[in-house]
Amino acid sequence: MKHDPKRIAVLVLALAAALVVGCGGGDDGDSGSPEDAVQAFFDASKSEDAEAACASLTTDSQDLAAAGEDSCEASFEKSVSSGQSNVPDSIEIGDVTTEGDTATVPVTADGEETTFDVVQEDGSWKIDLTGGAASSGDSTSG
Repeated sequence: MKHDPKRIAVLVLALAAALVVGCGGGDDGDSGSPEDAVQAFFDASKSEDAEAACASLTTDSQDLAAAGEDSCEASFEKSVSSGQSNVPDSIEIGDVTTEGDTATVPVTADGEETTFDVVQEDGSWKIDLTGGAASSGDSTSG
C-alpha cells in the first residue's frame, strides 16, 4: 500500500514531534544536500526534536504541517501527547534527481515508498510538502 508523501510527512511530524512554530527557514538543520534534508527530518522526528525537524522543512511546509493548530510545534505536541507515535525505525534514501534548486528524493520506510521534493530555501535544502511538491513514489496502480 502506498501513501502520499504529504500524508507520510504529516504523520511523521505528528508522530515524532517534528516541527517548530514559524521557523522561517532558519539554518538549524544539516541540509547540505537534498538527502541530508530528508535524513535530518527523519532523525529529528525520531528523536522528537521539533526545532531540528522544522528546520528541514520550507516555510510554507511548516505552515501546512501546523494542521490547523496555532503552530507546527503545537500540532506536533498534540499528536505526540495523543499517543500517535509511528516513526519508522529507519529509512532508505534512493537515487536523488537534482535539477537546479529542486531535487526529488525517493524514500522507503516500513516497506512504503514515497518521493519528496526538496528545494533550496534560504541557502539550504528544505523538504517542500506544499501542493505538487511531494509526490507518490511509483505511480503504478495495481
